[in-house]
Amino acid sequence: RARRDNCRTYRAEAIYAVVAGKWYFEFEVMTDGFMKIGWMDIASSPEQQIGMDDRSYAFDGYLGRKWHQGPEVYGKEWKIGDVIGCFLDLNDRTISFSLNGELLLDPSGSEMAFDNVMSGEGLVPAFTLGSGQRGKLNFGQQSNSLKYFTTCGLQEVKFFIIMKFFKPNFRATSHSVSICTDQCQFGSPKIWPNLKPSE
Repeated sequence: RARRDNCRTYRAEAIYAVVAGKWYFEFEVMTDGFMKIGWMDIASSPEQQIGMDDRSYAFDGYLGRKWHQGPEVYGKEWKIGDVIGCFLDLNDRTISFSLNGELLLDPSGSEMAFDNVMSGEGLVPAFTLGSGQRGKLNFGQQSNSLKYFTTCGLQEVKFFIIMKFFKPNFRATSHSVSICTDQCQFGSPKIWPNLKPSE
């Protein structure tokens, strides 16, 4: 069902890598094709799709899979307009995802998509987009701009909102994309005009 041959992976610059604490951001689905969203070690090759190696972790709601060294059944399929919450807890070494404020479960009923997460040289937000796909990232410069942060019970947990310390510049394989400070849209190179060569 998914065409993975024409994908591009984007990730934040290494200077924004996190190695401790709790982190959260949101991704809004804007098209109905193949995409993966999650966290990637800065030592992982940017030419590698997120979740295909042992240094990255992703959720793919197009196929209903989680990805770390390949796919496993997880969560449910998303649709246009859905918002994915991406939770990274490096204190407990776990990653979880939510869909429109509802924590996703694996087949055993666990809310953790991944445990024993290794931060390696540091993890950054990352995503892989299939050809022609688009999404919107929200790093929560203003916490009230996040749609589902409080509905997941996180108001009682000290999760850092990515943008408090994070003005990301995303890198693709050979291009970088400058993004705005709060809510940002991304698309494949065919429909996203602001790609420029890396410096």
